[in-house]
Amino acid sequence: MSASKPVYRHCMLALLVTFLVSVLSACNDSSSGNSSSSSSSSSSSSGSPLNITVSDGSLLPLHVDGQHLRNSLGNTLYLHGVATPDLHAIYKGLVVSGLQGGTPEVQNVHDYIDRINNPLWDNANIIRLTVHPYVNDEVGTHGWDLVDQNFYITNILNPAIESVISSHRYAIIDWHYVWPGWTGWWTDDMTDNTAGFWNRMAEVYANHPNVLFELVNEPEDGDWSDWQPVMQGWIDSIRSGDWSRYGLNSTEPADNIIIAGGPTWVQTMPQTASDFFNGTNIVYVTHIYPVHINGGIPDWADFTLQHYPVFFTEWGYENTGDPVTGGTTSSYGVPLQTYFNAHFNAHWIAWNWSPIYHAVMFDKNFVLLGNGNSTQESRFLGVAEDNYENYMGQFTVDWLNSLDYGNVE
Repeated sequence: MSASKPVYRHCMLALLVTFLVSVLSACNDSSSGNSSSSSSSSSSSSGSPLNITVSDGSLLPLHVDGQHLRNSLGNTLYLHGVATPDLHAIYKGLVVSGLQGGTPEVQNVHDYIDRINNPLWDNANIIRLTVHPYVNDEVGTHGWDLVDQNFYITNILNPAIESVISSHRYAIIDWHYVWPGWTGWWTDDMTDNTAGFWNRMAEVYANHPNVLFELVNEPEDGDWSDWQPVMQGWIDSIRSGDWSRYGLNSTEPADNIIIAGGPTWVQTMPQTASDFFNGTNIVYVTHIYPVHINGGIPDWADFTLQHYPVFFTEWGYENTGDPVTGGTTSSYGVPLQTYFNAHFNAHWIAWNWSPIYHAVMFDKNFVLLGNGNSTQESRFLGVAEDNYENYMGQFTVDWLNSLDYGNVE
C-alpha cells in the first residue's frame, strides 16, 4: 500500500515512537514467541536449527521467458489473486470482528487463508502473504522483528504457505517494508535486515515451485541508479547462495521467481535497457491506486511490459475519501480492468483481502462489500453506501470469475 495512507505518515516523531514501541514489545511480549534479541540484522540460524517440514509443491515451477511467465510444461500463465494482511497480526488474532483482543494461535493463520477457499475466489490463483518487518497500526504492534525468527517461520509463515500449497495456488512472500524511504530514510540496517530475511526464506523455500519472493514492498522516494545496486545485491545472493557480503551463512542457490522493483513506492520503473536487473526469472513490480490515475492509467510500466512480465501486486479502491485509495468502480476499477485486459503480461493482486486496511473488501463479519449486504455499523471503514460503485469486493469477485484459473495446472 502506498506510504501516504493514514497509517503510515512520514515524520521523525513517528519513527522515534515506532522504535521505542518496538523495543518495549520485543522485551515484554514473550507469550507469542517474541524475542528481545531479534534486531534489524538476522542471523541465518536464529539460535537452534529450524526443524519444519514443507510440503512438496502442488503446482509446476515457474520461469520467465521474455514477456511471459511459463510453467515447466511451457504453458503461459496469467496470475491474479489477493493479498492478506500481515501474517503476525492474523496469528495474534487481531484481524477479527471488533479488531481487538484475540488469542495467538497457529489455527488463526489456517482459518484466515482457508477463507479464500470459498468458491467465490476459486479463480484467485495466487495469494500475496504480507510479512511486515514491524508496524504499529489499527490493530496494534506486529511484525517479523518482534518475534523469534524460527518461531515466526514455524508457527506463522509456514502454516500460511502450507494452506496456500494445499489450495493449489502460488504464494508470494511479501517483505512489506512500507514507510522507510530511500533518500534520507532507508539505512544500512534496513538493507541488512532485508538480506537477513531473504537469507532465512532461501534457507526454507529455495526452489519451492509454489513460492515467489517479493523482495521489498514500497521504498519511498529515490533514484533508480542508487537503488539498483542494493536490489541487485539481494538478487545475486538469492541466486548464488553466497551471502558473505552481508555476513550471513550460505544457502542453497534459489531460482524462485523474484519480484523486484524500485523506489517511489515501486512506481519508479526501468525506462531503458540498462535499468534492468541482472539475472533470470525476475518479474518487475509496481502498485497503482486511484490517486495515480487522474487523466488515465499512467505509462510508467509500459517500457518494462515490452520486455518482461510486470506484477501489479497492489491495486484497490473504496469511495471513502482516503487520499490514496479513494475511488469508484467506474472511475478506477473499470479503467484498470481495461488496462490489464490489454496487457497480457500484466499480472495482479488486489489489496486488501480484509475488513481493516485500505482498500477493504469486507465488513467486520467478512460480509463481502459492493453488493449492499453490509451496514454502516458493520463496516470498519466506509460511511459510503454499500453498493457496486463504492467498494471493490464484488467487483473483484466478478473480475476473477470472468477469468479462468490462469492455465496454472
